[in-house]
Amino acid sequence: MNECCLPILRLTFATVLMGMSTLPIAMAYADEPPCAGTDLSVAQASMVDAKKAIDASIAAIDNPSQSDLSNLATWLGVHSSSDSAIVRDKLVATRTYTDGAVFLCANSTDIGLGDIYAYVRPDNSFVIVLGIFFTQAPPTGFNSKLGTLVHEMSHFVLAGATKDIVYGIDGAKNLAATNPSAARQNADNYEYFVEATVFGLK
Repeated sequence: MNECCLPILRLTFATVLMGMSTLPIAMAYADEPPCAGTDLSVAQASMVDAKKAIDASIAAIDNPSQSDLSNLATWLGVHSSSDSAIVRDKLVATRTYTDGAVFLCANSTDIGLGDIYAYVRPDNSFVIVLGIFFTQAPPTGFNSKLGTLVHEMSHFVLAGATKDIVYGIDGAKNLAATNPSAARQNADNYEYFVEATVFGLK
């Protein structure tokens, strides 16, 4: 089965603390219903926050402070203007398509797969399926609601076409240090760069 058509899983704090760096790709769920009520309101508000965060991150690349340069190096292995251009292009593409996002809400979670924040099928633009644990994600910090949406939006082929090479803070930092080009293709690295930028994290 084509990998692009399978759900992409998001790690939660619990699985990160357990030291899991990857999760197996799950079998596709049945069609999920559109989000409604409080779930939809939370998703829409989080997308507004995600748009602002992406805009701020693009501005940080255009006029970087020393902290911004440090974040670019730490999370995306950026050490040159050409590296910065690659990152900027992906963020701009991701931002361009945020207005077209459609939210579906998963009505079940396979406990054997761990807690699921959200997933996408990259060729199904721009549907984001929110797991039942999405609303429990924090509004700020790493692995936030807005960061989760940045992560998922970056997967879409017309946006960033990022992959899930590694998961988690430690894995993302190590990837940026040891394989910068791969870090610039990894969704968590973009998420953590955006979160570090807007929330002043290290």
